[in-house]
Amino acid sequence: MNKYIQKIILCFALTILLFSCRSSQDRIDEAKQVVTSFIKDIELENYASVNKVYPDFSKIGKYWLLNDFAITDSKIENDIVTIYGSYKRGGQMQEAIMFVLKEDADKKYFIEKSKGLSAYFGSSLYKFAKTVGCLRGLESDQEISSACKKREKFFDQFLSIYKEKIESAVKLENHNVTSSYGYVSGDVTVKNNSMIDIPAFSYDLYIVLYDNQYNEIFRTKSISHVYPIPANGSINAMIHKPFNRGMSRIGVEIKLNDISFLENQLTNPPSDWDCEFVDAFIGGNMDEYIKIHH
Repeated sequence: MNKYIQKIILCFALTILLFSCRSSQDRIDEAKQVVTSFIKDIELENYASVNKVYPDFSKIGKYWLLNDFAITDSKIENDIVTIYGSYKRGGQMQEAIMFVLKEDADKKYFIEKSKGLSAYFGSSLYKFAKTVGCLRGLESDQEISSACKKREKFFDQFLSIYKEKIESAVKLENHNVTSSYGYVSGDVTVKNNSMIDIPAFSYDLYIVLYDNQYNEIFRTKSISHVYPIPANGSINAMIHKPFNRGMSRIGVEIKLNDISFLENQLTNPPSDWDCEFVDAFIGGNMDEYIKIHH
């Protein structure tokens, strides 16, 4: 055996020895560096590098940007490293995230899975799906994204129906509005006939005037949106606007422009709802099958 081949064999043996002698802390430190680099590559949209170190990243779909990411803990078991961290989302809310890393054939760590990176994680849809049991046993962003996406249309359609029913439940209770001297003025009382409190600043309230053929001839937006409208409760709104036509009728319309409060309601669905019930109506007419108490 010539000396060149002997050197190659020696280098190969030393390389194997070097990797086999890595301590648990060495492995953890290497995994931490992989995660740190991965997050930097996401911020820079270096997707070639992102997908190389996290092969199943594309299966997550929409994801959170991990602002101010910090590693909070780590553990190793059978050479599998789990990295725990936190980051700031939206209004500086602190959120948790986890990465699980394994070694490839070259003994280099890559991200096998994560939990907390998917944009669905922690959303109202996520909380809804979790409550009805659609996320039971799912421990990765890929599984969570797939499960939430499957129920997203149901959730959105349900919200749309819910929104329309709340809007239609707000009615004019009484008024003393008159039209004279080139102005329309007076007070209206608006009642929320639903069983859901409508928060302040979540809606626009319109006072609408009609002629004797019930054709709309005037509308104005009230500033009453600064007040909440309690369930089965009322608020007053005032109108004083230039107007020189005769009016026959008056009405009100409410348009919800922030439905986060309805999303929060859906995170606590009826107790008899389960994942099987939800999946039975996917693609169906939920206005026909789902009874909403309002």
